[in-house]
Amino acid sequence: MKTIIKTTAIAICTFIATAVQAQQLVVFKENGKAGFKDQSGKVIIAPKYDDYRTKDASRTKDDEVYRVAINEKWGLIDGKTGKELTSLKYEKINAFSDGLAGVLLDLKWGFIDKNGKEVFPLKYDEPSADGVYGLGYDFYDGIAVVSIGYKYGVIDKTGKEIVPFKYHSIGEFSEGMASIRLADKFGFVNKNGKEIVPAKYDDVQRFEDGFAKVSLAGKWGTIDKTGKEIIAVKYDDIHDFNRGLACVGIGDNWGYVDTTGKEVIPLKFEETFWADENTIHARKADGTVVKFDKKGNELKKENR
Repeated sequence: MKTIIKTTAIAICTFIATAVQAQQLVVFKENGKAGFKDQSGKVIIAPKYDDYRTKDASRTKDDEVYRVAINEKWGLIDGKTGKELTSLKYEKINAFSDGLAGVLLDLKWGFIDKNGKEVFPLKYDEPSADGVYGLGYDFYDGIAVVSIGYKYGVIDKTGKEIVPFKYHSIGEFSEGMASIRLADKFGFVNKNGKEIVPAKYDDVQRFEDGFAKVSLAGKWGTIDKTGKEIIAVKYDDIHDFNRGLACVGIGDNWGYVDTTGKEVIPLKFEETFWADENTIHARKADGTVVKFDKKGNELKKENR
């Protein structure tokens, strides 16, 4: 019985010691320098760092590893032991996203894992301001937008080229599609690297609920994920689909189209809005309000 109690006590103590050891280090500062303590207050790393990043609220929290810098050179340390995982040599280390972090060294970008290993050579160029939208050399869903010679492509986490390096910009993937730009024209590619929509539009917006807005000569329409134009590119403005309908306008006249592009409420109203889940109110210039259901059937009229 005593042996069992003793064994149990040892196991509990070992568990507690392991748990304490596994806790995250805590940053503290002295004379403008940052160091790290364990949860008991023991100093693990004396204050020596000029800067640090333990978490990034805009992305996945870097609880396992901390980014630290001396003289504007960045490296990686273990967030629990303080062990140096990389030397302090990088000009930049991005927050970890999808298990990898973008790093910049001698004006070339690459990626490291949470062990500090460079997963493939640093060979990518600094992105231009209009070359990468919303991604910033970070992996999301297993892919990242990067550039070589200021032409943009997409790679997977092994460094394999998914989208060829031929575009002047690539947008953020949404619903498996990303906008691409060649010169001043836009189109779309999918995550397999297939160009679904050639670069032919003056402007595009991201896919939402299976549709993307596209523009030519100042007019707007929508396409589906096959590139088919669902709403003709003829409207001055198009709102997002809501309850299966999209509000569209030409000049001061507004109406609604459905997901097939059919105009179910004619463009002859000064103002339109959803009164409830099933009813649209449309106001004419003379103040007359016409009520429609979601199929475009007129319900009744009333004067304000």
